[in-house]
Amino acid sequence: MENNFKSLDNYINQIIKSDDSYIDIDRLMEFIEQMDLTIEEKNIIIKKVYSYNLTITQKITKENEELEKIENTDADGIANIKLHIPLKTIVSSETEQINNKPIDISNYVEFIEQISEPDDFIVLADMVNEHKYEEVINYLLKHYYLELITIKRLQYEEKNNNDFNEYEQHIKDIIDNLHYLQISQQQDDLSINNQILYLTTQYGNNIFLNSLNQIPSEYYDNISIAFNSIINGNFKNNKRVGKKSDGFYSALLEVKSDKVRIFYLKITSNLYLIIDVIIKKFNTNNEYGRFIRGISKEGFLQIKKFLKMTDSEQQTLLGEHANATAEIGLILNGKKRLFK
Repeated sequence: MENNFKSLDNYINQIIKSDDSYIDIDRLMEFIEQMDLTIEEKNIIIKKVYSYNLTITQKITKENEELEKIENTDADGIANIKLHIPLKTIVSSETEQINNKPIDISNYVEFIEQISEPDDFIVLADMVNEHKYEEVINYLLKHYYLELITIKRLQYEEKNNNDFNEYEQHIKDIIDNLHYLQISQQQDDLSINNQILYLTTQYGNNIFLNSLNQIPSEYYDNISIAFNSIINGNFKNNKRVGKKSDGFYSALLEVKSDKVRIFYLKITSNLYLIIDVIIKKFNTNNEYGRFIRGISKEGFLQIKKFLKMTDSEQQTLLGEHANATAEIGLILNGKKRLFK
């Protein structure tokens, strides 16, 4: 048992040392279930891999920030920029890496160029073969990073020409959405509870908690059912809400229990943004529609902001919101009843 753990741990450390490949969590779980490991040893490996994958994702996200510094470099510096697009690594009994062959992404690029709303990127995810998903997204990221470098080079050569600014922002938006698409499609580890972030106001107030304070306690049991279903991954009566053609900035996800609706978005594997909770008794469908259209944009923008944070900033925020989750748990469990 000890040798099994050391062997797997050494292999994981070798991948981490190479610092250029994702580790497929699903294949990892299949592999360690075949090994004689204790729960503690499994948790050590899973936490190590999750932390490593998160680091790789953050490095890609920061590529955009690095490119913004190009304006202050010389022409040779621009030409010599290197991209660090990780290839997906799987863990198997043979410990073989995927043989990456060139992928034709022209049809995906053509589709992206016709996109007018962020929600269309979810449609893009449905278009890609699941077995080639990670590779296709990586190829698309590389394509658009190279586009951005070309724009930066042209801006450098024609310093007084502002014609490129609009197209530069267009490419940056595509890259941001591809990054979000890349990590939001990662599968959850069903053996652990999901982490929760909350949509906040511009002053940092927790919107879900604020709404909870306004809801009569008679609804708390159903709120608890829906809320805990996000944490434990059961997702009570889960469905997608909203279409771009109906004016949504980004589609929402919704869990419900009786009249209770909790809206949320997935950030990455085992990490979710809870946006708001309501009791569905709006007077008109129009009123309800305006409400969820508004929160769909705020939720999507807050996720993009979170993904651009440093690792330490993200961990600090996760800790603060974990405290909010504990407080919400106390309220819903009746240990801290609010007077209505």
